[in-house]
Amino acid sequence: MLFYVLLRVAAAIAAYVGLAFLLALVSTVDPAQILTTIPQQPRALDPPLASKLASILAGQFGVSRFDHQPVSSLIAKSLGATIGTACVAALIASVIALPLGIAAGRIRGSIGDTALLRITLLLEAPPIFWVALLLVVLGVQLGLLPASAAQGGAGLVIPVLAFAAAIVPILMRRTRQGVAELAASEGGASGGRILIICVSALLAGLLAAIGWAVAAEPILDSAGAGRLLYQAIVQRDVPLFSGALMTLGAAAIAIALISDVLRAAAGLGGHRQGFSHELAHHGETEGAPRLASVGFILGAFLLLALVGLSFLADDPNQLNLTARLRPVASPEHLLGTDVLGRDVLARACVALRWSIGLGLLVAALATVLGAVLGTIGTLSSFTATLIRVLIEARFSLPLLLVAVAVVSVFQPGLLPIAAVLGLGLSDGPAAATLTARYPLPARAIQHQPPPAPNGFVKLTGPWLAAFFHSAASAIVLFETTNFLGLAIAPPTATFGGMLETAARFASTNPGLTYVPGLILVALVLSLLLMADGLRSTSARGRR
Repeated sequence: MLFYVLLRVAAAIAAYVGLAFLLALVSTVDPAQILTTIPQQPRALDPPLASKLASILAGQFGVSRFDHQPVSSLIAKSLGATIGTACVAALIASVIALPLGIAAGRIRGSIGDTALLRITLLLEAPPIFWVALLLVVLGVQLGLLPASAAQGGAGLVIPVLAFAAAIVPILMRRTRQGVAELAASEGGASGGRILIICVSALLAGLLAAIGWAVAAEPILDSAGAGRLLYQAIVQRDVPLFSGALMTLGAAAIAIALISDVLRAAAGLGGHRQGFSHELAHHGETEGAPRLASVGFILGAFLLLALVGLSFLADDPNQLNLTARLRPVASPEHLLGTDVLGRDVLARACVALRWSIGLGLLVAALATVLGAVLGTIGTLSSFTATLIRVLIEARFSLPLLLVAVAVVSVFQPGLLPIAAVLGLGLSDGPAAATLTARYPLPARAIQHQPPPAPNGFVKLTGPWLAAFFHSAASAIVLFETTNFLGLAIAPPTATFGGMLETAARFASTNPGLTYVPGLILVALVLSLLLMADGLRSTSARGRR
């Protein structure tokens, strides 16, 4: 365990220094050019890059160019709000998720376990920014809750619910996986070890909340560090941007490190290692082939329906102010129109093509890179341990924050986003390759060594599952960056861009949030169903 902890600490330090280096590069760019499509040029008379790196590592970010206040004081005021909201959300989510996760881990492979996994998939599909927007819309329509967290009191209910909805599936999966591995291990699933797993899962939930804060808090009007980072992006405030992103990143790295060490103390290794195990060798569940079929059918129906209807739709960028805000099922506009009179169906068809294309591209890139990393890991037990630690270290930095940092160094666009997502999501295929050669200790006890492959799906199931899971994750992250204005610029239609427009008119025209959000969720859910069904089918074939 000591060797693992030392490697994990070294990886955390490397992640921290790597993020600081990216932000030091950001500080060499003219504020008028940051996060825009203007070609970026270094500013003259800047301090050396090493000096800026040392200042960022020391937490010295300077003064905000917009508020004219020390960045450290602005962060100190906002970080507590983000952490506090995330902690309350995690505690509320734990009341539901932890008992269900523990029960599912003890009855793994049963009908009850299968039902809980299906619920988890449904909760994983919606992006948190759409969940937050939907809660705001419902709060306004029903008049039960204030739409802004700035009002305090009841206004904090919606942010807590939004974060809790994102944390619940994480807690359920982490707890289920941990308890199942404990039950199969030599020490068994004792109360103390289960408690450690639960604490580790809660920390994983906090980590996810920190990563998604930049997308959720601006909608919720929360005075947190995520909203501060979003304001810095909009205002091109380099010192504030660097300080907010570095603070969120450092908090995420510390939380992930503690979570991994706790799981190591329970005898399971890091939390991402357990998830990688699940990616590669998911436990058998009832109805797995039907589940994969449902995913394929849902995805094919969605694709064929929207692609076919695209020939009947109008120009997606054609403005028609006389036909603005037409409802769904209008005579000339099947899915209605937006605030500029553009046909929602036409824009949804364009957005779907972008999402599917980017998702498959990133998944292919992640599969190739992951296979290479996994092959390197199979050279020896030392390289296997090293690759697994690197996978966990990557997960300690939420991928959305990494994407924001990389885009700020270069410029917003599809290529940097695809590269970041491809690199960041390569852990699933890498884990599939690694687990085939060096199974985890719990798996060695819980499962028999895999027999000779029998059938294409049984042979390639773990890799295909990782491919579809990577595609689903890539689409969610891609549309989140579109929502933040960091990927594809308007007027090109994307689901994230459509929902960003809807967020600005949520109080007066809430219907704009439903159609693009539901199509996006259906697409992501179909990919998750395919991945989960293929994992289970592969595990069934290896019995």
